[in-house]
Amino acid sequence: YFLSNLEASDLQPQNEKNKKNSRVNIESPGEKISGSQRQWYQVLTARNATKNSTPQYILREESMKREMASWEYPLHFIDFETTSPAIPYYFGVSPYSVAAFQFSHHKMIRTDDGSVEVHHANEFLHTENGSNPNENFTKALFNAIGDVPTDGGTVFRW
Repeated sequence: YFLSNLEASDLQPQNEKNKKNSRVNIESPGEKISGSQRQWYQVLTARNATKNSTPQYILREESMKREMASWEYPLHFIDFETTSPAIPYYFGVSPYSVAAFQFSHHKMIRTDDGSVEVHHANEFLHTENGSNPNENFTKALFNAIGDVPTDGGTVFRW
C-alpha cells in the first residue's frame, strides 16, 4: 500500500472485516481508542502533514483526568533496556530470548505543599561477563521500587 491509497477499512482487524457495518469510527471512538482507530489517526496525520507543520495530537481530556485520578504517589518511572539476540549469549537460553540488562528509576513525589519533586532514585547496569543478567536485574528492580502494592505508588515504564 501507498499512504495515499489507504482507507480506514484497510486497518480493520481481520476478524472484523467481514462483519456487517464494520468500520473504523474516528468521529466517535468512545472511551478508548482501538488499535485500528489509532492507526487511522496516524495515517490522517501523515497525509495532512507538511514539511513545516506541527504534528496533531488527540487527547481525550475526560478519560485522561479519570486515569490520572487513579494514580498514587509516589510515581515511579522505569526505563528498561533489553536485548533479544538471535544467537543466545548463555547456555540453555533460546534464540531471541529477552535479556534485561539496564534500567533507570526516577521517582515523583508530592510534597506537603502540593507541589511535586522528581529525582533520580536508582539505576542498574549488568556488567558481569558471562552471566545472564535477568536474575540480577529483577532483584535490583525489586530493591529499587520495593513492594509497590504494599508501599503505594504507581509504576510507569517505557
